[in-house]
Amino acid sequence: MLHPEIQIRAQEEIDAVTGRERLPAFEDRPRLPFVEAICREVLRWKPVLPLGEFSTSLSIAYSNASRATAVPHAATEDNVYEGFFIPKGWLFWRSNVFR
Repeated sequence: MLHPEIQIRAQEEIDAVTGRERLPAFEDRPRLPFVEAICREVLRWKPVLPLGEFSTSLSIAYSNASRATAVPHAATEDNVYEGFFIPKGWLFWRSNVFR
């Protein structure tokens, strides 16, 4: 919305490849470099999944855990990590460790 000239250029590229008879398909991607660049830039600014860090105010002992991805993870089997027991099904992102 802030750059209508970019939208016009993207529409012109789409029209040149597909015409006005059909929508773009995945097979058209190699011939739509400008539209592909726009899509990549949008995903760079606003990823579909939250891939940033957890924001915590925990002690230094948890500093490595605070760098974990914000995508939810669950243990698939019982495990012991650095002396800590992690039961199967334990959801990392919902634990009290980060509250």
